[in-house]
Amino acid sequence: MNEAVEKLVKTAQRHALQTPLSRSSFGGALPAGLNQFVCFLGHSGSGKSKAVQQALHQVANSTLTSIGPIHKSTFMDRLDSAIELLDAFTCAQTFSNTNASRGLRRFTFSLDHRGHFSGLRVNIDLLEPCRVTRRPKEEPTFHIFYYFLAGLDDSQKKKLLISDLDTPNAFMTPLQRASPHPIRLSANMAEVKSVTQNN
Repeated sequence: MNEAVEKLVKTAQRHALQTPLSRSSFGGALPAGLNQFVCFLGHSGSGKSKAVQQALHQVANSTLTSIGPIHKSTFMDRLDSAIELLDAFTCAQTFSNTNASRGLRRFTFSLDHRGHFSGLRVNIDLLEPCRVTRRPKEEPTFHIFYYFLAGLDDSQKKKLLISDLDTPNAFMTPLQRASPHPIRLSANMAEVKSVTQNN
């Protein structure tokens, strides 16, 4: 790492580092009309997903200037809800990370010719189907299945064939370590229901 960059990272406040990323990622796109890409790399649990969420917030804050603070706040809430929904369906607990993304998320943030926000799209690539079909030994499946177990009533669980984890089941395993409390899982399921019904 360049010494100047290393010094900046070590001495700067967190908020001071956030603005240059959003400026550099879309600042050059407008004059030249070129697409810009930001790629986050790192080990499992290093904070890539959180960094992506923060980068999306930065770009949104910079480009949603004409819609007013109330609409901007609503957009940010919806963005966070969409990311939470993505986490439910694409993340699982692994031995090294309790909320590991098991797929590649590609966000496309569209701007008009004036640099104002005009759309956001997300694509999921390389999702691990083996998390459901051939789970790694003693590793759980995607979070959404556990949210279902905690948040659905007995008749719904029976209909979806996920009534119980005590009987042998090829698709799910009881959560082993750092297991979320059942009340928290129920709350997560309630949030998923709310997001899908309200957006």
